[in-house]
Amino acid sequence: MTYPHLRARVSSNAARADVSELPSEEQLKAHFNAAMVHMKESEALEAKLQANAARLAEVIAQIEALSKERAKLHCATRLLGDTKAQQDLAAREQLVPIGKIVRTSSRRLHRLCSPDLSIASAMASTRYFPVCHTSTVSASIHGMFSMPRA
Repeated sequence: MTYPHLRARVSSNAARADVSELPSEEQLKAHFNAAMVHMKESEALEAKLQANAARLAEVIAQIEALSKERAKLHCATRLLGDTKAQQDLAAREQLVPIGKIVRTSSRRLHRLCSPDLSIASAMASTRYFPVCHTSTVSASIHGMFSMPRA
């Protein structure tokens, strides 16, 4: 089946179309060049965007690493603070007069004191010297600081 009335309408519309409304070749070239410039600019912006995304990923990774390090330092500081508080409490509870320390050997005394205090600094800073007691060595400590035999 053919539709002769449709063909006649299409041909009449084509005959009525104004050819002057079509863009010229120079206009088409100008539009094409503008589209190419726009496409190149778009590609350059996309490349910048990808570079920025990669840099952002690096910064995020650094932030996460620093956050983990900060958490570790926070835990270590908290533990150190707890340990220091326990040492201070033990030092306040158990003070030994300096006269008794002088009678003991420095090697034995060094084993008893906390590792962050030296004998000289402890003697210079106070009249009393803190000794760290533990349940396993408390008997030997008490024996060590008893009066020397004549």
